Amino acid sequence: MANTATDIAYFDEAELAGVTGGRLLELARWHPQEHAHTAAEEIRRALDRRGPEASRSHALDWIGLAECHFLVGDVTGAVENTRHAVDAASHTQSGRVRNQLARSTSPTASPGPRG
Repeated sequence: MANTATDIAYFDEAELAGVTGGRLLELARWHPQEHAHTAAEEIRRALDRRGPEASRSHALDWIGLAECHFLVGDVTGAVENTRHAVDAASHTQSGRVRNQLARSTSPTASPGPRG
């Protein structure tokens, strides 16, 4: 049996904020005015607590933050955060990061649920 304490040792305040922000972002895709602001706050909290050394999570946070801005029509904020996301993505080989970045920057990207 696995040692639960060491299996979740990585799950700190930054990870909790990132996961919470991600789930709120899922809700914001359906109801942006209700959830995008809170999702962005949680994602910023995650970014503040973990640095670029957490390359995969760092990149996913920037992608999520860019999407929060996009969902509420803040194109300038979306572009700024997408630039950070692209920079962070260049420091990881994560397929998930590349897929999410490609999906979020697609000209056909639209609000609504994503699989």
